[in-house]
Amino acid sequence: MLCARIDIKTKRKMGRKLSRFFIRGWNVVEAPEMTKALVIMAPHTSMIDFIHGKLYFSSCGYKPKFLMKAEMFKWPLSPILRALGAVPIDRSKKVGQIRQVVEAYENNDNFILVMCPEGTRKKVKNWKRGFIKMAKNANVPVYCGFIDYKTHSMGIKCELDMSGDDKEIMNRAKAVYADMEGRNKGCFDASPDDEN
Repeated sequence: MLCARIDIKTKRKMGRKLSRFFIRGWNVVEAPEMTKALVIMAPHTSMIDFIHGKLYFSSCGYKPKFLMKAEMFKWPLSPILRALGAVPIDRSKKVGQIRQVVEAYENNDNFILVMCPEGTRKKVKNWKRGFIKMAKNANVPVYCGFIDYKTHSMGIKCELDMSGDDKEIMNRAKAVYADMEGRNKGCFDASPDDEN
């Protein structure tokens, strides 16, 4: 038989090794043990960040999820997006996005959601705070993931302290990324929020 059946453990091991091959040359900080968590990734200044992020998490043995509007889940894209880890969010439902994310955490034993708090690849001063509400409502830890082109490193830096109000939490998160640089220089701003 030319093509023997490969068990899931072997497939995962092969996937990890292949991912590590593609990110060779990067300083990789291993991810902590996680089953349910929200990981914010920054700086996000290029579409290449998505590829680097997927390779990073795969090299650590994780298959994280990311949010995408439900309208994108039509044939032929739907199976591809789901295989990549996309979770459809129906923005027309009365149940808000936060509730949909909380339900996803409740309905899955392993659910790691990755979000880019800037909400865009363009330079923005005030980042989106939805991840704070999602993590608090789902009662999951938030980790600060990074892809730093200045030091050519990627990984998870720390668990974010979620005490205090949203502005305090956001400014603590931004402080983690203060010295980092995105692929597109000048498109990343980690200065403290000025919104209340």
